[in-house]
Formats: sequence, structure tokens, C-alpha cells
Amino acid sequence: MKPTIVLISFLIALVCKAQNSIVSIYDNEDYGSDNVYYKDISNDYNTFEGTWIYTDGNTSLTVVLEKKTMKHIQDTFSNYYEDALVGEYQYIENGTELLNTLSNLTTDYDDYYKYNMRGGTISKYGDPLCHDCDPNNIKVYGSYKEPDCDIRVASDNMIFRYFTENGIEKLHINFRSGQQLLPGLNEPDPTCTGFKLPFGEYILIKQ
Repeated sequence: MKPTIVLISFLIALVCKAQNSIVSIYDNEDYGSDNVYYKDISNDYNTFEGTWIYTDGNTSLTVVLEKKTMKHIQDTFSNYYEDALVGEYQYIENGTELLNTLSNLTTDYDDYYKYNMRGGTISKYGDPLCHDCDPNNIKVYGSYKEPDCDIRVASDNMIFRYFTENGIEKLHINFRSGQQLLPGLNEPDPTCTGFKLPFGEYILIKQ
């Protein structure tokens, strides 16, 4: 019986360890610790999933967002798991399609950064990072890039804020240039001097 008891104790210890390694991705001060799963416990990312469209005459921006779970982040300095919000888009300006990366969502990449939109930090009403939020608003701070133009800014350059207005679900996007442009992990096209999608604020409606 003793070997059985030892085996059961070992399995219980493993389960407890796994449970203890799951922490909330929201409001976590020690983010990126080894062998920790940063989970979207409150399912905040779920709110952002779906297709969102901004229109202004014959100019439009379509954004499709998806939640990815328990992806392994591993490199020289990191070894952890996380949930994330990823997305792709179509941008039409004055009737001409300038960008369309929507097909990129058909591939389930292990590397989140292969998606052109990626959301990380979550903030909610009452948090310092959510200073312009109303109750029940949620913000996600993330990054944006374009094919052959992987310009990374010094801080998160695309902020998503979910809200409802007259019963309609809406997504406020603040697309900002940041204070300093930095090369991405992959060198961008040398002819690229900036993004095709204009910086600014967009209000998209849930489809």
C-alpha cells in the first residue's frame, strides 16, 4: 500500500502545483515568471471577440478579434503561458483596399507576434490605466503592425476600449504613434516609412 500512497501524494502535489501556477492576467505585478500560466480568469478578452466595423463614407476599417488561450511564451529570458487577444484587419480608403490581413486568422500561430494585432494588458473601470472608462468598460493595451512594416513603438500603440451605447456594442480604438519608433523583431521593408492605417481614434460597431 505504501507505493500507492506515495503515488497518490505525488499526484496531489502535482495538481496543487499546477493550480498554484495559474494566476490572473489582470492586475498581476509579477508578470512573466517562469512556469506560470497567466489566465484570463474573468474572460475579459471574450468581450472583444468578433467582427467590428468603422465606416466613414467609402472609407472603412474592419477588425476581427479572437481570444487565444494558454500559449507558451519561451525565449532566452522567458518561459511562461498566457492568454491573449489577437486580431487582423481590412482597411479601405476612399474605396481602395490598402490593407487586408484577415486571412492570417486561419492559422493558429504559437508565436502571438505573427498576428498583426495583439492585446495584452487589461484594465477596468477604477484602474489608473482606465482613466476615461465608465463602469463596465474594459480596456486592452496592445500592439499593431502591418505586413512588411513591423514598426514597434516604445509603448503599446493600439488601445481597445469596449463599451455599449444605446444597447449597441462598440469598440473604441486609440491608434497612437508613441514617442519613439523602434525596429520590430524582424527588420521592416526598408521602403516603409510609416503605417498605411492613419493614427487616430476610431469607433467600431459589433457585427
